[in-house]
This record gives sequence, C-alpha cells and structure tokens, in this order.
Amino acid sequence: MRRGNQVSTDADINWNLGKTLPEVLRRAYDNPAVTLWVYGFSPVLPMDFINATLHSPWMFFRNTDERYGVKVVSEEAGFLDWQVTPELFKRKKAFPRLKSLGFKDIGELREFSQALSVIMEANDYNISAVVEAIRTCIEGKDETCVIPKIKGLRRPGMLRFLSKMDLDRLKQFARWFMEDCYEICNVGHYATFVNATQTAYNLSLRQFRHRYPWLRHNLSGTDRFNKISEEQTTIFYGVRSNPERPEEMVAMVAHMGGKPHRIKLTELLQLQGEDWQVAIASPGLTLEDLDDFELQDTQGVLLTKT
Repeated sequence: MRRGNQVSTDADINWNLGKTLPEVLRRAYDNPAVTLWVYGFSPVLPMDFINATLHSPWMFFRNTDERYGVKVVSEEAGFLDWQVTPELFKRKKAFPRLKSLGFKDIGELREFSQALSVIMEANDYNISAVVEAIRTCIEGKDETCVIPKIKGLRRPGMLRFLSKMDLDRLKQFARWFMEDCYEICNVGHYATFVNATQTAYNLSLRQFRHRYPWLRHNLSGTDRFNKISEEQTTIFYGVRSNPERPEEMVAMVAHMGGKPHRIKLTELLQLQGEDWQVAIASPGLTLEDLDDFELQDTQGVLLTKT
C-alpha cells in the first residue's frame, strides 16, 4: 500500500482499473482476478489488508521522532493524490488539524506536500535548510529561490501559512499531517460504504480455500500453471489436482491486465469430459459458453471437477 502511494501520477497507469487515481488504487489492491488466483489456485499464503478490502485509505504512519518526521511526510505526499478525494477532504471531521493551519482545499495541501517533497530531496532532507529555502521563496527573493513549486504558492491562502514558517511550524505540520491521516484511515468510517457484491465474492473465495486445503501444497505431477503474455494483455491459467485424490481437480483462468481477450476454456486448459462446473466467477462475468467468452481486466473464473 505504501509503495502504491509513492507511484508517480505520471507513470504508466492501468486506467482499466478506474477513472480516478483512488479508484485505480482500490481496484488494484482488491483485484478480483488476483484474489481468485491467490485463494482459488496458488499455494501461497493468502493475506488481505483490511483497509484494502474495505476500500478505505491507508498509509505509512510515523511521528515518533522529530528528526525523520518531516522526511516521512514528504515521502507520503502521493497519499493525497492516490487515496484522498476532494469529497473525502471536505467532510466536516476530516483533516481538522491541517484545516486549522489554513489548508481549506485539497488542492493547496497537495501542492504544498509535493513542493515539500521536492525541496526536501533537493536539500538532502536537512529540515533547517528546507525552512530557509521556503522562507527565501516566500519572501519574494526570486533571484535566490531555487524551488519553483514553492514560489508558485505565493497566494493569499497559502501565504498565511508559509509566511510564519520556521522549524517548529514545519515539524507541527508533519505531526498534524500524520495524525489527520491516521484518523481518516480508520476503517470504521467506511463500513457502510462496502460493496456487497465484491465482499460476497471475496468471502466465497476464502470459503473455497477452506474446502480445498490441499491447494496449499506446491504444484506437482500433472499440475499446470501458465500465462498468455502479449504486449497489451496478460492471462493466468492452470489446472491442479488433489495429491491424494487425483480425480478432484481445480481449474482457473484470470485476466491480470490489459485489453479484453477471447477465451476458449476447454481448448486453453485442455479440459476433457462434461463434469467440470463453474465454482466461482468474478462479479459481472456471465458464462453461457465455456468454449467462447470474453474476459476483461480483473475478471476470472474458477472451475471444479467432481
């Protein structure tokens, strides 16, 4: 989750996952295809983050010391882009400390946080030098201001905060940033907004894992795990058998990213016989013909043979 926040907003982002950065991040960390692959097929140990499954914000919290507090906050500037929507910021009880400093708009908070990230790196994380650099830019010394992002913040609303900048004020900003973010990430605020369909799907996969405990073993014998890896599409697929009861089998195909792809399941998985049945399909996926259907990004299907 922390590294997700640190992905540059200029990166090559998979917009199949959502229309906004928060939508993309939440879909990426609660991805139906990934969950199906991990719980229904892979021998790895399944692990979920409660904030991811509840689609609530999450970040790396730390305000235990003054030396690194500002550094950590400067590295978490992306949290505001990836996880905080304007609607969330506007909530009455959201970010009360930072709002009291003058950050009434999420845009201004993002601007300052991004500028702080740049100026911290430029000054090798020496916060005394950072304070001096900020004051130089805010006081209008254009010939010595080396941080254009800070110079661009010389607006009435921001000047009230920046004109009083000193070491204590910067440390206070960092601490209050962490405390406000800590509160906004409390999953208790988001339980009523949970998507019932997605939650039921995730639960069904956890229950499936309990019914097929042999999935925890490594692949062996005739088990297969393959992928279709094209320039713009990646598909995972495979077949596994219970080591103690080879006639009990599980098959999987999951779209891990890219453009939609036509699937001929019996041909792809080399399934024989008519005793295969769909155990779990990702939300929104309808299967009338297993020999020819379209699979889109984040979709997948799990089959069993009795």
